[in-house]
Amino acid sequence: MESNIEMKLISEEIIKPSIPTADAIKEQKLSYIDQLIHSVYIPVIFFYNNNNNPLSSSSSSFLDNPSEKSLQLKQSLSKTLTKFYTFAGRVHRNTKILCNDSGVLFIEARVHGSLSEVLRNGAVSTDLNQFLGIEPYSGSDNDERRKIPLIVKLCCFDCGGISVGVCVFHQLADVSLLIDFMNVWAGIQRGETQIPNPRLDLGFNYFPPLNQDDVIQPPVGPPPEERIVMRKFVFDKEKITEIKEQISSNLQNPTRIEAVSAFIWKHIIQVIKAKDESKTIFTFILAVNLRPKIFPNQPDSIIGGNFSVGIEGICRSEEDTNIQGIAKVARNCKEKFDYELVKKTQNGSVYYDNLRHESLEFFMRSDSIFGFITSWCNFPLYKVDYGWGKPVSVAPVLMSYKNMVFLLDTKSGDGIQAWITMAEDEMAMLPPELLSLENNDL
Repeated sequence: MESNIEMKLISEEIIKPSIPTADAIKEQKLSYIDQLIHSVYIPVIFFYNNNNNPLSSSSSSFLDNPSEKSLQLKQSLSKTLTKFYTFAGRVHRNTKILCNDSGVLFIEARVHGSLSEVLRNGAVSTDLNQFLGIEPYSGSDNDERRKIPLIVKLCCFDCGGISVGVCVFHQLADVSLLIDFMNVWAGIQRGETQIPNPRLDLGFNYFPPLNQDDVIQPPVGPPPEERIVMRKFVFDKEKITEIKEQISSNLQNPTRIEAVSAFIWKHIIQVIKAKDESKTIFTFILAVNLRPKIFPNQPDSIIGGNFSVGIEGICRSEEDTNIQGIAKVARNCKEKFDYELVKKTQNGSVYYDNLRHESLEFFMRSDSIFGFITSWCNFPLYKVDYGWGKPVSVAPVLMSYKNMVFLLDTKSGDGIQAWITMAEDEMAMLPPELLSLENNDL
């Protein structure tokens, strides 16, 4: 059942940095990792309750004055862009960023409905894309707004609740940098003065760009013909402990992310096998953040650009497709990515040639299935506080590709919420062991 909320567009405005970007950093090269990323946005939506915690000292209630709220957000965003100056620039021919202060798009809308209505069963009944300023994963190349690296949409509900939907151009940022940006913006909004200075100029030094004429982005394949759905499943602390016990005989000290990933991927494989026996190779891509490997002594630094890569985990044999085998494949992937492999990754031509060869070989096989597992766990998503309290919910949005798994912390921090995309008929084939964990609340 679709949510019947009504949304009205109030305004659209270009926000520019409050201080012009210095001439010395007016241009910045893309790294080869940036160059290989498709023209998509990373989207995330933060939902906030009306906590009656005004930032304004005026006699009128701040929470009852969305225009004042919007104005303050735009002012703090403008200040934040002086630190994240690449977000206000424009990408030029997949080779560099013109840090020309062209600005970001800020959209304001009113929602005639309550936030509680969206939070209740919103994971399946509400089109979450409406809380974003742009369709993040696809769109017309002629759409001028798709040239804007950062698009923010503020939605104010009748009840005083708020959503802040953010889309950042993936060529300029990975999830780690996006969340850092959100927390810096929120800190400036709250009036904090000790704000870190991001290093946005390191990517192309560590991962030198490729010749533009040589860049061929890895194929992603056409969107599937099936109807794709996204569902949310919640693993509480007790369930995670139970899964860990299942795989601990084959894996020493399994992490909660390894446990949940293996549990989910096992069921996806079982469904695919039941539907099509010709599928015998099951490959998942694990997203790995390189920052702890490259900057081990700077854990709190904000390092800009894309410092994340995907590592293939391939499950071929019967042993590889049970929960213990999948967990071991995932562990082996991460262990291979030691410092020496990081150094090899920095040799762009070698890494790129291998990536292109493996991707083409994979997509030409008719007996293989591809999936993607990315974890946003342990990132400070629930610390993004603009002065009206921490978010009550954080949500991704539906991708048009199936077998994608997004892992986020629960608000309590001791559980994991898994957002899974699958073909609608395949989602219905999941066993009760997984379907019983479905949670439709945001």
